[in-house]
Amino acid sequence: HNHTWFEISTVLGGSGTYNVGGKEFPISAGDIFIFCSNEQHCITDVKSELKILNTHFEPSYIKAGGADGLSAAHQSFCFCHSPEFENRIPAEKGEKIRSLLLNIKDELTASDGEYSLAVKAMLNLIIVSLIRDFNFCDTTPESTHGFKGIMRAITYIDRHLTEPLSLEDIADVAGISPTYFSRLFKKLCQVNLWDYIISKRV
Repeated sequence: HNHTWFEISTVLGGSGTYNVGGKEFPISAGDIFIFCSNEQHCITDVKSELKILNTHFEPSYIKAGGADGLSAAHQSFCFCHSPEFENRIPAEKGEKIRSLLLNIKDELTASDGEYSLAVKAMLNLIIVSLIRDFNFCDTTPESTHGFKGIMRAITYIDRHLTEPLSLEDIADVAGISPTYFSRLFKKLCQVNLWDYIISKRV
């Protein structure tokens, strides 16, 4: 399956196999798995009962530029990762991220004052760790070209899901011609525009 959310998971117990785009990864307790928006992934084998903590967030959570957003070099964070990154961070290398994920779970469960602010702070630390410690981002010009426009378009789509949407209006928000926008959206987001809109509406 795939979905528009960015997914960060930690395996709390059990074992099995994950298939990501045709490549298999062993699942062991403590492992971290990362899936970009629309990246196909599936558990194909369960050897012992799995317990997995999933954290999802919409790509629009990360805004490129500005004081609280990613730099231009990392605009494509939610949509594609570097060829060197292979979805699985083994338990022995993922302690920092795993600890943050468990702290996020505790914050959401307790829902104490300003818990959402604490959750965002920890989620941002996970994102920074993926970039700094795991060479997560694809920073080639091809991966970053046009992403500001695509992110503006995604924000526009998210805010107008219940209204009629046209390719021309969305491309205009992105500042890109409709034909080029369609090609670029499919290339960068790994899904065509209308499938993305239908998925979001569902």
